[in-house]
Amino acid sequence: MIGYLKGIIIKQSNDSVILNVNNVGYKVYTNPAKVSINQEIEFFIFTSVTQDDFRLFGFSSQEELKVFESLIEVSGVGPKLGQQIISFMGMESFAKAVNSQETTMFSAVPKVGPKLASKIIIELKDKVSWQNAGGLIAQNPQMENLIDTLEQLGYKKSEFIQLIIKIPQELTTESEKIRWMLSTLGKK
Repeated sequence: MIGYLKGIIIKQSNDSVILNVNNVGYKVYTNPAKVSINQEIEFFIFTSVTQDDFRLFGFSSQEELKVFESLIEVSGVGPKLGQQIISFMGMESFAKAVNSQETTMFSAVPKVGPKLASKIIIELKDKVSWQNAGGLIAQNPQMENLIDTLEQLGYKKSEFIQLIIKIPQELTTESEKIRWMLSTLGKK
């Protein structure tokens, strides 16, 4: 599966771009308002494979990709609608809508009615939060414990929030993650 692409945009349409990567053109579904032709850009990719379709969805950051992956886990939200929600609302507005439980903020997005907006908020309110220093991070109870532990040890969120998304995936236990964070913070 494709996870990352870096290249030059050679064509643009309403919902996608053609990205030239070493003379191979990849059609990447993204927010075309953020890009322009001949621009060199990198995308973190979500690969969607169905019975009769193969699509690449591109995001400008890993945080954006993680939030997208959480969003498409909501019943009724597929990859195309998930990207449309993020594109229309932007990451900050999306996070604020979920955290403040404001279904009306979703009204600007086509195909998202009050019922679906409520469902998105209910299912994501514990997974997505807005952090002033670090932007959006997908959370789980283990991450919340990690944040609490580091704060109790005297670290400020602004010192470690960007490192949380860089924790190696092979570290699965809370104690392994804490040790990695402490050693990484100690090197600074």
